[in-house]
Amino acid sequence: MLKLAMKFGLYAAGLFAVYKLVDFLIGFQTEYVSIGVMSAISIFIVPTLFTYQGMKVSQQRFGPLTYVQLLGQGLAITVAAGIISGAYTYLHFIWINPGFANYVVEYLGTQGPELNLTQEEIRLLQVRERENYEASGQAIRVLAGHGFTGGLMSLVGALILRRR
Repeated sequence: MLKLAMKFGLYAAGLFAVYKLVDFLIGFQTEYVSIGVMSAISIFIVPTLFTYQGMKVSQQRFGPLTYVQLLGQGLAITVAAGIISGAYTYLHFIWINPGFANYVVEYLGTQGPELNLTQEEIRLLQVRERENYEASGQAIRVLAGHGFTGGLMSLVGALILRRR
């Protein structure tokens, strides 16, 4: 079952990488950072769907599985997808889009006055966000996002599949 989990984790991570690359090519990580924020949230739908599908295929291939077995399979898919996607994200923001933190900081500079922030508050926000949006911060955020969304999907998916 672990081999199947790795396979679905790899599929999820591969589609995640393609999504992230298209996101960059369209300009959601450069010129249209405000839209990119929503895109970044929606990106976790992909691994969630692969987690459920992997659990479903496991159930079909190996026969009826217990709730704990289904949950374990979902979590294994999630961990595989999270590690691979986190590594890709780090490389993406090192080699493909190394200026991403600058785009975010620039965007925040334009939004600060609209939010009635003082110049000092804007500067502090920009410093904090620059650290958050560097490659390592992004990679950790992706790993945590996969873990959270995949963990929830594993819990719910195991309940759904166990009831069938």
